[in-house]
Amino acid sequence: MTEYKLGVGLLPDEILRTATIELARTLRTRYQTSYELGNETHPHLTLFQGKFENQKQVISVAEQLAEAHRGILLTVGDLEMWAETFVFLNAIPGQAILNLHYATGDALRPLALTAKNSVAPIGIEQKLANITDAETVSLQRTGYPFALAPKPHWTIGRISRDAPFYPEEVDELLQGLLGRQGSNIKWYNLAAKELIVYEAGIDGSCTNILKTIPML
Repeated sequence: MTEYKLGVGLLPDEILRTATIELARTLRTRYQTSYELGNETHPHLTLFQGKFENQKQVISVAEQLAEAHRGILLTVGDLEMWAETFVFLNAIPGQAILNLHYATGDALRPLALTAKNSVAPIGIEQKLANITDAETVSLQRTGYPFALAPKPHWTIGRISRDAPFYPEEVDELLQGLLGRQGSNIKWYNLAAKELIVYEAGIDGSCTNILKTIPML
């Protein structure tokens, strides 16, 4: 049986794409990173990740979701660090994007492969520190860890666990990144124009887009 690690997500527009890659480059100049965005790694807002047998089936579901959830507007929020390693750029969680998150999970969860002796679909394997049991279960079931509600975000990068880093540096790091000239895109508004199905790599990275589906 062939397994495909796939994700479904939203592409940013060119302004946000450029800004997120600049943020990732700045992060890399300050800290050793095990993953960061770049020209070959597509910034994206993840809706669902998991392992599947049938790529065409996932693409078909994504096409139906794109048709049913047009006209989604997004507003960029804050930078945030999660699990002591991941740097996220959040979107303000309006009802439209939350509805798409829930609909994507409901549609794809039954199609995801299940672990032996478990009813939970297999998520993308990630070694994480200091996360709750609920977040762990959510990661296993949906491919993303936010247990109480989806948390729309664009991943900027991941600081290596081998690199020296101290919790008290978090605020300084995040404010420094967001405040850089050309990267201050907080409160930036954009429309969700394209939904994608992609091959999910390390830490949910997107290096190969299998299908791009217009949403406008």
